[in-house]
Amino acid sequence: MCEIQPNAFDGCIALRAAHFAKRRLYWCIGEEGEQAEVPFSEAELADPALMAVYLTETYLTRSWRRTLLIEQGCLREYRMSVPAITLPDEVTSLFEKVLQFHGELRAVTLPAGLERIGAEAFSYCDGLTEITLPAGLTAIDPLAFEECDRLAQVVFQEPAGWCVFEAGGAEQCIAAADLADPQRAAELLTATYHGCAWRRS
Repeated sequence: MCEIQPNAFDGCIALRAAHFAKRRLYWCIGEEGEQAEVPFSEAELADPALMAVYLTETYLTRSWRRTLLIEQGCLREYRMSVPAITLPDEVTSLFEKVLQFHGELRAVTLPAGLERIGAEAFSYCDGLTEITLPAGLTAIDPLAFEECDRLAQVVFQEPAGWCVFEAGGAEQCIAAADLADPQRAAELLTATYHGCAWRRS
């Protein structure tokens, strides 16, 4: 289940507990009269009595939906439409195409423990102008930043040790000095080697 319509629990006055089996699904609600999305905390989602009150009274008339799906550290679904996001610390990888076509994105804060960015993960995020890649990152799959035309600054917190692998298997190592330059790094990532697999040893 990924959405609960307004008034879905109208009249359920006997409901005393609502258990959200996977609390890391990060449900949120739409503000009345606005498009803003308000995520619930894990503490709230872990309280069945409180969630029952939310469903039947407090937020009865609002829509609920799952915003993120994280499985074993992998961000597999993303359903928000906001200009800036900070991904949870538990995320260690981004599934392929997970943020594709989110042109509204202007800023993304990646967790320090992120290790892998999947193929086409940020493709067509044409509002993105800069991004910082954490030092723990060791893999960027092909086309991860395809058609990110405005991405002009890419900060590699660890610029050393990166190589790219073309479809035929040819390997090309990239100088740390190139990746230490945010503008040059953006060019290499979004144009020169955008179709290659990036790996850091």
